Amino acid sequence: MKSILAGAAIATLIGAIGVAQNPVSSGYTGLNQTWESCEEMHDSYVKRFVSAEGFGMSRMMTPHMRDLSGVLDLGRTRYSIESIELIGLLQQPQPAVYVPARHDSGLKLSTGHRAPTTFETSALASFRAGKEIASQNAPGALRCIGAVRASDACLGCHEDKKRGDLLGAFTYRLKALPQ
Repeated sequence: MKSILAGAAIATLIGAIGVAQNPVSSGYTGLNQTWESCEEMHDSYVKRFVSAEGFGMSRMMTPHMRDLSGVLDLGRTRYSIESIELIGLLQQPQPAVYVPARHDSGLKLSTGHRAPTTFETSALASFRAGKEIASQNAPGALRCIGAVRASDACLGCHEDKKRGDLLGAFTYRLKALPQ
């Protein structure tokens, strides 16, 4: 069973990379949303992730997840998304932040990973205690991290988990837009 799932994951990843290298040619035109809170933005990306084809990191490479066209409008300041990364809790002994590897021709098949920052580690601890969102302001920038919890759609593959279990998180880097 694991070899079938692994084969399906590789096939899905290869397909997702082909589409992700040129989202426009695949018919994807972007969502260009405006959110009023980190929670609203995060909910949008969780829905995109759950509805995407594939498994784990391969879902991060689909056009809907690579679409960073939205704006977070907090009233006084508007932010654009610079990056979204998946913090995985299930594949490595310690939490790992998965970073799609890039080169001139687009996304490579492999992904790199890095250790969580101090802020990400603190956010994960708060998510284990039931919190859903953490944010950190800096001059001209904002960091948001949101919990990814098991939903009914997740339990088919994550059979050892139950609804609401913490599976990972998304970490968002945003930059302030000119006024």
